[in-house]
Amino acid sequence: MASDERDPGGRAAGRGRRTERGPRAALTLQDIHGGRNTIGNVYHGGYTHTTYVQSADALPLLAGTISKERIAAVAREYAPGPRHGHARQVLDEQRVAVLRGQPGTGRTTAAIRLLSEATDREIFRLPETAAPMDELARHSGPGGFVLPLAKDGEPLTRTTLEALGALLHERDQYAVIVTDYGVRLSDVPSVAWEPAAPEVVLGRHLRLRLGDDTYHRHGQGLLQLPETEAFLDSPPRPRDCREYATMLACHHHGTVPRSALAAYAIRTDRRRVADALGNSHVSLWDKAFLIALAFLGPAPYPLLVECGDQLAELLYAKERGRPEPRGTLFDPDRLPRLLGLAHAELIPAEGTQWEGHPRELVAFRDPDDVLHVLSQLWFEHPVVRGPLKEWLGGLVPLGENPAVPFHLLDPAETALMDGLGVLTALDLRGVARPMLVDWAGSENESTAAVAANALGLAVGGDQARGTQVLELLREFPERGSHYRWAALITLQWFDGTRHGEVLDLLEPLIWPEEHEPDEDGAVTEASLHGTAGYVLSELGVTADPEGVAAIVARVHEWVTHPEARRQQVALEVLCRAHACTLDDYPDAEPLLFEVLLDADLPFPERTRREARAIWHKALYDRTNEPHLITALAATLRYPRARDQVARLVPDRPDRVRLATVLDALTAADPALEEHAAPLRAALAAAPDPTGGTP
Repeated sequence: MASDERDPGGRAAGRGRRTERGPRAALTLQDIHGGRNTIGNVYHGGYTHTTYVQSADALPLLAGTISKERIAAVAREYAPGPRHGHARQVLDEQRVAVLRGQPGTGRTTAAIRLLSEATDREIFRLPETAAPMDELARHSGPGGFVLPLAKDGEPLTRTTLEALGALLHERDQYAVIVTDYGVRLSDVPSVAWEPAAPEVVLGRHLRLRLGDDTYHRHGQGLLQLPETEAFLDSPPRPRDCREYATMLACHHHGTVPRSALAAYAIRTDRRRVADALGNSHVSLWDKAFLIALAFLGPAPYPLLVECGDQLAELLYAKERGRPEPRGTLFDPDRLPRLLGLAHAELIPAEGTQWEGHPRELVAFRDPDDVLHVLSQLWFEHPVVRGPLKEWLGGLVPLGENPAVPFHLLDPAETALMDGLGVLTALDLRGVARPMLVDWAGSENESTAAVAANALGLAVGGDQARGTQVLELLREFPERGSHYRWAALITLQWFDGTRHGEVLDLLEPLIWPEEHEPDEDGAVTEASLHGTAGYVLSELGVTADPEGVAAIVARVHEWVTHPEARRQQVALEVLCRAHACTLDDYPDAEPLLFEVLLDADLPFPERTRREARAIWHKALYDRTNEPHLITALAATLRYPRARDQVARLVPDRPDRVRLATVLDALTAADPALEEHAAPLRAALAAAPDPTGGTP
């Protein structure tokens, strides 16, 4: 098969096309939504779940008095942004300043610093409110107040702000209102907050950690490391700079390797998109900008702004029941921040014209972020479900000419699987169902695998969704034999707790039928048996003892079937299951194949003879040599398995043939010689047989 180039020997050994993350990393609804284990964290983090529990502007988190220690720390660490001087002037003149910026840009820290410069009194952080006058009325003493403005309620007006300034002046108070671009203001002058340049923020934190002398000697060298330049390129948030500076100082002292610096830079890039999409405080406009970039990019910045405005109106109307006032909310000066938020970059225009002039294009640094954005927004904004479906449908590789280059099929399949998995988990019986049915029955193996793995991802630990998926799989055989592949892959995602239902579905899928050769002339039956073996392996190692007994009983029915061809297929599947279990679960007990071989376990002798016959056929039939080599390669690493193989070849000719195959294996992979030597010794030490071949 064409796909065997990407997975050499994999499916013959029972790999199927299942993603490497395995069923225990299947998604739950909590994984999909919010700033916690988002699908992007799973995919971009090497399939490792990472939990982010802080909001994007988390310091300080709670209302109350801000400690003197915190104020002193801000004075040491805070690097003034380009609008700090203007904000301080407004605060001195009007007693109240409105900082309008995005979460993660240090607005609260800036507010604390501004207030500490304006007054030597206590500074308080008040609860988030849509009525600042009412909240401040409860505090009559002098001091400074950080006041987060809530999205709900009536817009803040200029009249209210002026009345608030007068009240603050009477009481010798100062207030900094912190808000974002998702909060509507009515003719209110505000300071468009931006943090200091990332290299300035990072340098300040690094100086604090190294000390002035060490910083003067080594600081510039650390800031010019390729890993540091890559970190600053996005650009990072102020909090990321603080954390990276700590790592950089540790690297200088020899306790953190450079590889960890590079890994942190990548992780913060990914987290930025996750925070933006999973954080309810990020404006709908910014989310609309990300959607527009996902659909249009690479695209000129003015076009993205225009489309973002239009989509933002749509989202506001959907969420709030009324449209947001028209008009561009951002200007080109905001481009650096938006590039960081979107994990995007400017690239050459390549002939693209906008308003008659060539314009640089905004593009995601990593194309996989397109899927990340769309899958995240799918849950929060149902209005994008149609476009997301259209986008996925346009990317899926169909027919002889895939929509993506051959060498990119695997990453494309994984990305599509994640996106469709989100749709399936949230709306299996709705919009996802026709797409799943259509893709699962595709003649293109990649397309069918995408649908199957999306179904598997949706199973997760959710029993209700697992039941829905099984119901859908029961319909697959009725739709035709071309659904077998997708059904088998999906069954790999179920564990032994549902072994009865899975075996009921598995049984009709494995029996022989007439198979047409694929485009490379190979038949698909071996791949089907390999995938079925993986299903059996997963059931065997995850079922309880009663479940294992039930599985063994069912398999015995298969291998003792009156029809010889079915016996052969059942034993082929069982051998594949054994190879998969040895490969993935070397310490699992009991191994299904061992049940056949262990004389102390009650299993019919006829079944043992059939198992030996499988190996006998493999040893002498050279057309089966690739399968034998695959099984042996997975078996050689485990002493128990080597002993079993020795017991399976009791006559001299079989041992000679096995030695020949071992020679071929070790010649192809010298690293296997260490494992092959004990098996050769075991074979040589075996007594001469007294009977014939099986």
